[in-house]
Amino acid sequence: MGQNRRRRKAKEKMLNAKLSRQVKLTQQRYKGKEKEVKRIVRKDKRNFIESLACEAEQAAEKREFRKCTRLQSSYAVTTPITPCR
Repeated sequence: MGQNRRRRKAKEKMLNAKLSRQVKLTQQRYKGKEKEVKRIVRKDKRNFIESLACEAEQAAEKREFRKCTRLQSSYAVTTPITPCR
């Protein structure tokens, strides 16, 4: 959560900047922080889904179908449904 806090501070500075030069500089800093936070969030989500998949595979090997169903439903809740094109 440290990255998120730093991003918020950068946004606060950007909104409070008075000179155009300061605004541009703080916008660049904020943009960098925002990209970093988004990258970390994507990585965390990827790791979470990977751990769910591993748990589901282990449950399937042990024939624990109730646990498999629970894991599948929790995966469905975490990922948005995207329409087919």
